Amino acid sequence: MSLPAAEPASVSLEAPALSAAAATTAASVSAGSGAASGWQTPAPTPPATPASHAPPPAPAAPLRQVRIIPDVLPEIFKFLVDATETLHSCALVRHTWRNVVLAVLYARPHFASVWSLRRFTAALARRACLGRWVRQLDLSTIRTTIPPAEFARLFPLVSGVRSVDLSYCRELRDCHVQTLLAQCAQTLTAITLAGNKHLTNTSLELIAAHAGVRLRALCIDECHGITDACMQVVASKCTQLVTLKLASTGSLITDASLLALAWPRRARACDSLRTIQLYSCPGVTDASLTLLAQVCPHLAAVELYRLPWVTDMSLAEMARHSGSSLRSLCLGEMPNITDTSICEIGRSCDMHSLTLCHCEHITDRGIVELVRHSPSIGFLDIGLVGDITLVSLVATAQCCPRLQDLVVVERNSTLT
Repeated sequence: MSLPAAEPASVSLEAPALSAAAATTAASVSAGSGAASGWQTPAPTPPATPASHAPPPAPAAPLRQVRIIPDVLPEIFKFLVDATETLHSCALVRHTWRNVVLAVLYARPHFASVWSLRRFTAALARRACLGRWVRQLDLSTIRTTIPPAEFARLFPLVSGVRSVDLSYCRELRDCHVQTLLAQCAQTLTAITLAGNKHLTNTSLELIAAHAGVRLRALCIDECHGITDACMQVVASKCTQLVTLKLASTGSLITDASLLALAWPRRARACDSLRTIQLYSCPGVTDASLTLLAQVCPHLAAVELYRLPWVTDMSLAEMARHSGSSLRSLCLGEMPNITDTSICEIGRSCDMHSLTLCHCEHITDRGIVELVRHSPSIGFLDIGLVGDITLVSLVATAQCCPRLQDLVVVERNSTLT
């Protein structure tokens, strides 16, 4: 009897799955054999994730718009005054920036020649609104002679000028000053007139009448057409002067000018005076300076050069009345100043800056007494003074810990 044929066994082509224990044992054996043979089997690389299953990239943070307060823009652009190209680029950003940049660019124009002045005048003529942004007008940088027609074209176009320097504009006339004041009398606070031989008392009277109490600084230098007569008008109108400079006026400016400022009826003119500079005024004597010192108790800076009739009396009076407010003193070519007034200045004032030049009668005694009472002094110039020796230098080094600048000129081997 024949048996039925057995069905052939199905052969599976898949490898049998290993248990967890067997996988662990195989891994240990493989590691052991790898260690025995000197190399290790690298760990299997996990399969790459398909691009379709990759996580989406993180969204970019939205850009935050920073709004700058318009009032801050002028303060920022002031740091770019010398970077003209950068300011031009900023002017193209938006309309608000453009107005601020134009105000910065035109606030303090610089003129290197008459040609640059003409270009500037032409720009103001094309756009009249640019003239109201001019704040400081300095024509002293032009070394060549400026034709009178340039003044006539420029001055009517500027309306907001606060400070004007017309030094050595040799063809400047009284009519040009009148045109300038007609435009900026309401804003003018400082004016410098130097080397203008054609100006007369009329110009100064116009300045006093139009600027009046707004004027803070007045400088008259080498203007030989200006005399004592106009200073009475200045004293009565310009009662808020802070800085006054009278220089190289010859015998035209005398004691009468300072007495006009210090006269009791016009004492208000000296209430605010802080700086006075008198250069080459041989008509000024102790009489006016003494009275001026008594009515100007807040003087902070005094510069006296080439005043042959000024002595220790007025300087000592100034030191006693100004007291600690007097911080800066410059004396040059003063033949009648001695150690007496220098010692009084040291005892009465807290000096921060002192310049003594060509004062032949000042010795170690005055310098030592002054530095002993002036520990805050930072600048000391005793060049070309009288009999100065190492005694003054040693006392300065011991008594002036804040000294930063010291100017000494060796004469006849005195400081050896």
